[in-house]
Amino acid sequence: MVIKIRKHWKIGLLILLLLAAAVTGWRIWKSRTPEGQVRRQLLQLVECVSKREGEGTAAGLWKGRAIAELFAPECTFEFRTEMFGGTYTPSEISADLARFRMMFAQVEVGMRKLVISFPTPTEATADFTGHLIGTLKHGATVDAVRELVCHLQEIDGEWKITSIMVREILER
Repeated sequence: MVIKIRKHWKIGLLILLLLAAAVTGWRIWKSRTPEGQVRRQLLQLVECVSKREGEGTAAGLWKGRAIAELFAPECTFEFRTEMFGGTYTPSEISADLARFRMMFAQVEVGMRKLVISFPTPTEATADFTGHLIGTLKHGATVDAVRELVCHLQEIDGEWKITSIMVREILER
């Protein structure tokens, strides 16, 4: 009886390891596709904008540098208010992100309903719902949801964000 249990246990473990290897291989293969690369860039953007409670200055500086790598040499922002709209360089975006993050004690940015399309092999469009929830340093909370469209272009083998805009939604 003990021999049968050990044999079944080893077979179960082998199947589990093979399954884990297959899932890992699939994820690596998927992340190398253009869609996987675009998705990774957008997830990196979400991570750079988010600020965990108690996050230090060093993490903020690292995220500021990392976010600059995500954008094309010129990126256009089109939001409902002209105050935030315009064309910016990666260094300007990084500086603005640092100011934005200093206003918050903590802020979490999320992305839902992501749909990626490729009008051309070197251009991508990502439609998604963005969700920002945070606590300002003076205690007020912010909870905002927006439909966003993000355009990316492949530049020197890397997908870079060329524009981000809020999609206007008709309300009754």
